[in-house]
Amino acid sequence: MTERAAATWLFEQQWRKRLNPGADVSSPHFFKIIFPFVLAEKKLRIPRDFVKKFGHELSNGAQLTVPDGSVWQVALTRKGKDIWFHYGWEDFVESYSISAGYFLFFSYEKNSTFHIIIFNLDACEVDYLYVGEESMKDEQNSDPENEKSVEHVEQQSRKRKMEEVAEMDEPNSDNNFNLSVVLKKMGIYVTPRYRRFSAEESKRAISFARIVQPKNSSFMVILEQHFKSCRDVYCPIKFAAKFVKKDSKYVKVQISNEVKESIELQWKPKGGFFLTRGWAKISRVKNLKEGDICIFELIRKQDLLFKLSVFHSMLE
Repeated sequence: MTERAAATWLFEQQWRKRLNPGADVSSPHFFKIIFPFVLAEKKLRIPRDFVKKFGHELSNGAQLTVPDGSVWQVALTRKGKDIWFHYGWEDFVESYSISAGYFLFFSYEKNSTFHIIIFNLDACEVDYLYVGEESMKDEQNSDPENEKSVEHVEQQSRKRKMEEVAEMDEPNSDNNFNLSVVLKKMGIYVTPRYRRFSAEESKRAISFARIVQPKNSSFMVILEQHFKSCRDVYCPIKFAAKFVKKDSKYVKVQISNEVKESIELQWKPKGGFFLTRGWAKISRVKNLKEGDICIFELIRKQDLLFKLSVFHSMLE
């Protein structure tokens, strides 16, 4: 058995032990060795063989789950036939003190979700809780003078990449922050009720919009506290009036490159419509929950085909 084959076998055995009882051990998987250049690039390329088989299923953002129960949202960037874990990846690496020589084992759980097991330089799985506690201690015990250093400022700014992107369009006064105005500049419509969202919630929504970067007119839905699988997904009046004929009864929603679902519309008397019959199925497939953000991009006007992008919340 070659060294590479032996390493693969070892990590597969460890991975299987970490799975919950009854879990599918045949899930697609791959491992990556962390080289110095990977840390320098601040992103991680997904193996091309994996991309060939499953790249069409991946959205613009991935969800990474770790054995300690943490869930990380990381943007995916594409160039040609390659896909990278990008924005948000560096924060993940820093949080678990991943260094050159570490092995990461990825199990693909569908819906752009990956389960990750981290192995250190001794080929032993890291103590996730210990790593997290050490990170917190480092922050608490940091020297105030060091916090003023350029290095510290750069580290803090990297951890806030997503928020900083949103802040570029934020008015000077937090009280005047208006999500709909900012998103409208990006060609994304939202219902006016989102104006009551906090600045932090609004920044998260704008960050996701910048990751997706829709090329066509779109509308955004933020699943709120009383979210149910249907009748809670509402298309804003202004978007509906401009892009959807009032006599339209159905739209199509693309949830992957190959899967499209037909959804029935229920119009409101004053305009705008709900996605009804057919939406519950998409909700189950995409595992939508309270706090998730959905962007519907109108990629084909003739038959009202929307591309769905989802950003999963970290709320329990």
